[in-house]
Amino acid sequence: MRSSQVLQRCLKSALSPMLALRRQTLLQAVESLLAGRRLVLIDLARSWLGVERIRAPLKRLDRLLSNPRLHAERERLYGGMVRWLVRSSTPVIAGDWCRFKGDGRWHLLRSAVPDGWNDRSTPCFTRYVSFHRRPARTCGS
Repeated sequence: MRSSQVLQRCLKSALSPMLALRRQTLLQAVESLLAGRRLVLIDLARSWLGVERIRAPLKRLDRLLSNPRLHAERERLYGGMVRWLVRSSTPVIAGDWCRFKGDGRWHLLRSAVPDGWNDRSTPCFTRYVSFHRRPARTCGS
């Protein structure tokens, strides 16, 4: 069974409200990632199934990644993955808080569900947080 068919079955509630062409492009990008095994835009276009030239898939991927509606639907996709992965009444969710920019103004808060069989995790929540430090107080002020 192809990975896109598995995803459509497991994430049906998250994928069904999505526009058909956007859903098809997203699933083809997953197929391309599995075929090429590298998450680099040009490599995804090179391993796109059924094409000889990379121009059309590269343009499709660029439009997909810059689509604001896909970014808005990301939470629903994460939720669908988490519901499918975590079928236990007591799930394990790992949280991470790290500095996103070197100057400390932005931080990344991410929660993920560990897979357990391949030492990887699937993100279920991602948020960029603006973090402004107050100046340190000195004695007597």
